[in-house]
Amino acid sequence: MNSGSSPILAAGDACLLRVGAVADDRGERPGPWLVRVLVDRFGGATISEIQSDRSAAVDLDRPGAVLVPAFVNAHTHLDLTDVGIRPFGGSFDAWLEMVMDARPRTAEAIRAAVVAGVRLSRAGGVVAVGDIAGAPGSSPELAAMFALDESGMGGVSFMEFFAIGARERHGIDTVHTAFDGLPASRNVRFGVQPHAPYTVSNRGYAAAAAIAGTHGAPISTHLAESPSERRFVADGEGPTRDFLERLGLWTSAEEIGVGEGLSPTAYLARAFGERGRGVVAAHGADLSDEDIELLAQLHATVVYCPRSATYFGFDLAVGAHRYRDLLDAGVNVCFGTDSIINLDTPDRISPLDDARLVVRRDGLDPVTALAMLTTYPARGLGLDPAKFRVEPGSPIEGILCLPTDEGSGRGRLAGVFENGAAPEVLTLAAGRAVNDLPATRGDV
Repeated sequence: MNSGSSPILAAGDACLLRVGAVADDRGERPGPWLVRVLVDRFGGATISEIQSDRSAAVDLDRPGAVLVPAFVNAHTHLDLTDVGIRPFGGSFDAWLEMVMDARPRTAEAIRAAVVAGVRLSRAGGVVAVGDIAGAPGSSPELAAMFALDESGMGGVSFMEFFAIGARERHGIDTVHTAFDGLPASRNVRFGVQPHAPYTVSNRGYAAAAAIAGTHGAPISTHLAESPSERRFVADGEGPTRDFLERLGLWTSAEEIGVGEGLSPTAYLARAFGERGRGVVAAHGADLSDEDIELLAQLHATVVYCPRSATYFGFDLAVGAHRYRDLLDAGVNVCFGTDSIINLDTPDRISPLDDARLVVRRDGLDPVTALAMLTTYPARGLGLDPAKFRVEPGSPIEGILCLPTDEGSGRGRLAGVFENGAAPEVLTLAAGRAVNDLPATRGDV
């Protein structure tokens, strides 16, 4: 099944393309350039050469565009796509309850939402995702994982679970059972996602790390989103405790492992130990210097979701995101979108729009921004970063043309982040197996 939007170039196509510039995480190469592209049977491509424009006849003429690799969205919730864009309303706990009520619950509805999310992601130039397969009813649901695997989208589908207080043992047992029963994947890897430090106990995080180690699976979590999260982990008090009490989940701070003065990051690091190396931590909005050092020691990837932070007001509540300090400390940082609920682009789900917000607001270097859309998230999800570079003779997972102009005088790549145009998708890989062994699976 290929549920993505259709790229301009089809499998087997050969194309001569004129563009204004070529760029990847290594920098911008101002043109104009003539680029020869050969699309493979999976929809990926090889660029055979890049040469100076000699006014040859071309198949595609994009003199005002920058050619770049396709994007990786390292944190998204595709199974919430059909919830649609919603206002926040001012209360995070009330927002969580809204999501619990509005999210799809049947396997059929979840699959439809993921398919819709894949379509919007591909329209945004995304070829791989770190997707959170949510847990409606607090139990793992495999429909989202299978739908993503069958869609042709690459990346990782993370099985989310909750395990705290009165439901701790149930949560741990259900994720063990579900993960042990997963069949071989075709196009994505299957990972594990303990939801967050305010919904997963210390023992729950340790169990997630053990599952990941046993299965060689990637691991992800939401981390350090808000002041209420920090207060709950440090003191066992606040609105998060009130929320757990309303749900009948609260037992005691000692039982859950909170109330010892730790930050959420220190709480995570203590539970994981060495088994948490390489964790993908979504958000990371509320971090101290010590937290940043812990994330560096864990070889973590932090996924910054700027539009989500603005939507929830976390950038005001905890201050400016410390993505630059994280990068300086050697932490791998990339952009993500979070769910469509908090976005402002109903026609696409693309971290390009999150990068644009940061470049405009902070003056982030455009080449670094492009790296945070391509090679950095690829590395975080265990993909080959070389396939997200424009390198003649090497395979590339997808090619985009980004409309731009040089009005700012800072080059065409800077212009990409100064406008709001959707990417023009030339080619995106679809249906490429993640391993060499064939895998078959019946319907779910």
